[in-house]
Amino acid sequence: LNYRGAVVYMACRSKERGMRAVDDLVKFGCSADRLHILELDQSSMASVRAFIDKLKGLTDTLDGIVLNAGVMYVPRYRLTKDGHEYIWQVNYVSTVLLCESLLPLLKKCRGVGRIVIVSSNAHIWINDFNLYKIDRPEYWNSVKAYGRSKLAQIMHTVTRAPMLRRESKLVTINACHPGIINTPLLHQLPIFGNSTVQCLLAPFLWYFLKDAKDGAQTPLYCLLSEELDGVSGKYFCEMKQVEVNPLVRNARLRQTLLEYSFQACKLIKYNTERLINPYYR
Repeated sequence: LNYRGAVVYMACRSKERGMRAVDDLVKFGCSADRLHILELDQSSMASVRAFIDKLKGLTDTLDGIVLNAGVMYVPRYRLTKDGHEYIWQVNYVSTVLLCESLLPLLKKCRGVGRIVIVSSNAHIWINDFNLYKIDRPEYWNSVKAYGRSKLAQIMHTVTRAPMLRRESKLVTINACHPGIINTPLLHQLPIFGNSTVQCLLAPFLWYFLKDAKDGAQTPLYCLLSEELDGVSGKYFCEMKQVEVNPLVRNARLRQTLLEYSFQACKLIKYNTERLINPYYR
C-alpha cells in the first residue's frame, strides 16, 4: 500500500514494536512520512475508543480498512476488564466497534470505501454458537473460542453488507482467510512452547506455510482488486470466493448477533438478555 503511494495508519498493540516495523519497512523502500503508528489494544474497549479518536484527529477520510488483529490461543479462560471472554473481545467485539466507528470516514472517501475483516477457515469447524454462554467459563475452549470469534466475524460481514448498500452504496464489507501463516500468532499454540519441537518443525513450517507477504495477498486482493468493485458480504480464500459455515445462513442468529454486538459496543441500547436468552421471560 505504501509503495502505491497510500498513507497507511498502522494499529499496533506495542508502539515500540510498531516503530521497529516502520524501520524495517523503510529499509525496503517505504516512505516513513506515509506510515503512522497508533497504539491499539483490542482487549480494552477504552483503548479502542482512544485509537478511534486519535485516528479521527489525523484524518477525516479513509479509503479502506483491514481489520486483522487477533489472538489464536490463550492457556486459560479469562475475562477482560469490559467483562468479555478475552478471545471473543479481541477478535470480535472490538473488531465490530472499529468497523462501525470508522464507517463515517469510509463514507467520505472519493470512491467506494472497503472494509476487509481477516477471518479464518477455523470458523468451519464450529457447530454450536450460543451467545448466551459466549463469555461463560463452562462454554470455553481456546480452540473453539477462536473458531466462534471467526464465525461471528463472517456473520457480521454477511449481515452488514445489504444494510450498508441501503445506507449509501459507498462502502463494501468482505471477509477473508489469509491462509496458515508462519507468524508469532501461530506460535501461540502450546506445541511451540518446547524449543526442541520448534527446531524440529522449523523446516516444515518454512516449506508448507505461508510467510507474512504471501498471507497478505488475499486481504490485499479484497482491499484493492477492481474485480471486487461492488462485491460485498462475501468470504474469500486464495483470492477466490468460497463457501462458509452453514450457521452463517441462519438469518435470525445473525440478526441476534448484530443486536448483541451493537449493545456490547454501546452503539445502541438493546435488552441483551431478552435477545440472546431463549428462556427469558
